[in-house]
Amino acid sequence: MSALPVISVIMPVHNAGAYVGEAIESILGQTFDDFEFIIIDDCSSDNSAEIVRSYAAHDPRIVFLQNDRNLGAAQTRNRGLDMARGSYIAFMDSDDLCAAERFDKQLAYFRTHPKIALCGTYYEAFYETDGHREKLPVPQTHEEIIARMLFGNPFALPSVMIRRDALETSGVRFRECLAEDYRFWIDLSPRLQMANLPEYLFFYRRWSQQTSTHDIERQTRSAQLILQEHLHNVLGLFLSDKEARIFTDFALGYNSPLSKTDLKIFADILRNICHKNQERQYCNPQRLRTMVVRRYKVACLRFYPALIVKLKKRIFALGL
Repeated sequence: MSALPVISVIMPVHNAGAYVGEAIESILGQTFDDFEFIIIDDCSSDNSAEIVRSYAAHDPRIVFLQNDRNLGAAQTRNRGLDMARGSYIAFMDSDDLCAAERFDKQLAYFRTHPKIALCGTYYEAFYETDGHREKLPVPQTHEEIIARMLFGNPFALPSVMIRRDALETSGVRFRECLAEDYRFWIDLSPRLQMANLPEYLFFYRRWSQQTSTHDIERQTRSAQLILQEHLHNVLGLFLSDKEARIFTDFALGYNSPLSKTDLKIFADILRNICHKNQERQYCNPQRLRTMVVRRYKVACLRFYPALIVKLKKRIFALGL
């Protein structure tokens, strides 16, 4: 393959033999087909490598590599970034699916929005056990995205496409942790403009052996440390480990054993976030206020009936 591809697609693989074939086919079936597909096996112990190799034998766009030792997702993606030759880089995971028009629509968005360097999409989660599907919209504009970063991840990583020149100029790479994508967006956010397309172009599979399912506690605590650091860096807000745990569990919406006392602590943190943002002007105060009130309402629904939540939300909003 001599001519440079328009897109370099990067996909780490580790013990995803049950689903990697479907993931590969959803990329090979894109309506835009000028890409190289860099697939890196991270020392799988199942038949993942054999499956990828069989696809590579029939499609020259696939560049198949194998790590000599298990590097983890962050360093494996970095290896793919170092090899990428396309003008754009698209991420993919080995157990998920994309809409066939994903690349076409993201490239069209880049053409009409030259200042945007990174573009994700809305996504839909689907559960292999019962077929349940859940639509997951994400913030669309850069202002909304950086406000959302105060509470958690604003992107589905495998929905993201990024201009390679902007990424190279930033000097940012994935850092090793269980929430490496969240860390990556935070590192990139001061350096380039971001957006999400309001279309469901990516489909996230939930299954028993993925990291976000079987290692949820460690992943949550990794996100907690990132959140603590980010709030301190951009707002000057310091949270104790207890406050950070409560804030993370409420902010990420996990069904942790939280109490009404924890809810009060969460409310105080939300108020402090708004007040610190007024001082620092990290993000649009009105957008942040709307987001904070909504999150307080959702947290209250754990403990109170709807009518009481409505009243508590109004009192909380007046106090901001």
